Amino acid sequence: WCSSRRIYVHPIKYYRQAYPLSIALNDPYLHGINAVNLGEIFMAKGDYDSALHYLNISLKEFEGSEDAPYTLNNIGSVYMLQKQFDKAKKKKKKAIQLAEKLDAKKNSDTKMSEFFIFADHKLCLWWRFL
Repeated sequence: WCSSRRIYVHPIKYYRQAYPLSIALNDPYLHGINAVNLGEIFMAKGDYDSALHYLNISLKEFEGSEDAPYTLNNIGSVYMLQKQFDKAKKKKKKAIQLAEKLDAKKNSDTKMSEFFIFADHKLCLWWRFL
């Protein structure tokens, strides 16, 4: 049931309705939240180009805030799913470094020192940054 692509129809519809409103309100935080939510949904659907599009918009809106590492981590996750492991490693490492620099709230998504990079369907490698 959860893997069904139909479950994403309603959230995408509502986030796409909210997206232009956040722009009209000239609120970078709301715009960034809407963009990151759309990016996460497209990532879950397997539409990685759309996911990166919205996540990069979110990153721009969150620049310098505690929310930027979260978005960087998501971008790294998209690259992992695309099997672009060097890009994934760079984004994930940057997320950790930025979270430390900004003293972001401890969050397992952004403050993790270890994460999986899947080299293929059978092999899983650990990358250790700290």
